Amino acid sequence: LLYDELMVRIQGPVVAQLHGTFITDWYSETEVLLSRQNFAEIELTLSKAGSSLAQVLPSGPGYDNENNLKLFTSLIYAAQHNITIVNPYFVPDDSLLTAITSAALRGVQVSILNSESWIRKW
Repeated sequence: LLYDELMVRIQGPVVAQLHGTFITDWYSETEVLLSRQNFAEIELTLSKAGSSLAQVLPSGPGYDNENNLKLFTSLIYAAQHNITIVNPYFVPDDSLLTAITSAALRGVQVSILNSESWIRKW
C-alpha cells in the first residue's frame, strides 16, 4: 500500500495550543499527566511567526457539543470570497454539506483538498 499524506509545519502561538490539546487528550485517554520533561525539546512561544492566523479547535468523542461542526458551519455561511477545506478524513454531515453548497451557489469559490490513497500491485 502506498499513501500520499498532507503535512504542515507550524510555528508561533498555535504550537502552545496544540501542545495543550495533546496533553489534555493524553490525560483523558490514559489518566497520565505528562510533565514538562516529556516535551523538553518543544519551544513554546507566544511570539508571532508568519502572516497566517491559526487557532486550534479540539473535537472528538470527548466533546459533547459538536463545537467544531457549529463553528465550521457558521464560518462557511459567513464566507464571502473563498473557502478552502483541507482534511484527510472529510465526511460532511447534511448541515455542513448544505452550507458548502449554499456558499458555492452564491458565488463563493470552494476548494476541498483531501489526501489521496491508492493500492499499487507490484
